[in-house]
Amino acid sequence: MQNLALSEGALPRHLHTAMFTVSSDNRLLTNRQLSRHLVALWTSKNLIALNLLKRILPHGLLSYLDSTEAVPEHDVDRMHVRDNLKIASDQFVHANRLPEWQRLAGRAARGVERFAREKVDILLLHWRDRMGLAHQEDRNNLNPNHKPVVLRKRRQRIKIESNWELFYYRFNQDYTRSNLIWNLKTREELRDALEAEMRAFTVDRELGSSVGISWNHQEFEVRYECLADEIKIGNYYLRLLLEEDEKSESGTINQPYEFFNDLYHRFLLTPKTAMKCLCLQALAIVYGRCHEQIGPFNDTKYIVAMLDRVGNHLFIPHPFLEFS
Repeated sequence: MQNLALSEGALPRHLHTAMFTVSSDNRLLTNRQLSRHLVALWTSKNLIALNLLKRILPHGLLSYLDSTEAVPEHDVDRMHVRDNLKIASDQFVHANRLPEWQRLAGRAARGVERFAREKVDILLLHWRDRMGLAHQEDRNNLNPNHKPVVLRKRRQRIKIESNWELFYYRFNQDYTRSNLIWNLKTREELRDALEAEMRAFTVDRELGSSVGISWNHQEFEVRYECLADEIKIGNYYLRLLLEEDEKSESGTINQPYEFFNDLYHRFLLTPKTAMKCLCLQALAIVYGRCHEQIGPFNDTKYIVAMLDRVGNHLFIPHPFLEFS
């Protein structure tokens, strides 16, 4: 089911409905709730679908799927409007309120039905013995070419563990943090990219109606042009990392060791002095917050010596001097 949702292009369609449906029509809102449930099922423990989401949505927004935070505002459940437990409880209470003569009549009817079923089974057994069907079935069971009965596989229930409710709640809010820039412009670019991809896939299927065409989800990626001028290293925007407060919501850095190495590689590879200074300041911030997770930094002397050669003593961060 999960692979079919990808190959048939159902996942981006329902993802579009789940994220961008805004209406007061209960029918459309019910479809949105259904799409959200399907997206959660199709992406649950599905690495291919999760990698697709990483190419579509920013990491800072997807991190809410792993959060245990509760949603301030819960959406109305428009699908499960039938409370089976309450209906069964009401029926049980109603059955207990029946008069005594009705309960006795029902018990007698069940006894007669059980007696009749036993008599019919006995009559059929004697009839099968008389017609020789029992011996014929025994011979069929001894036939080596007789195919065994194959039972169908038990349906496995997929458990949704991600916090999709929080994700959709955060999706419609604006953020400007070191790990997430999300606003009306980025949402519009995401909507346009999904609609263009679905439109192109529909045209391809109509033109190649005689050939089975599957959606090439492996190469689909959303590029946010409005963020093209932002310097992004790993999952963090360098400008906002240097501006934000350490005690802010995004002050905690995920995977600091990998991010520190990415910053250091950019520092070594870039030929621009201004970029080197930005990377060095970011290295100082990350090392100051997460020096215990990162461990000792052996290239501090190299950085100090290099800056000494170019004369940029003002850019030597204090954390490096402290932990060197």
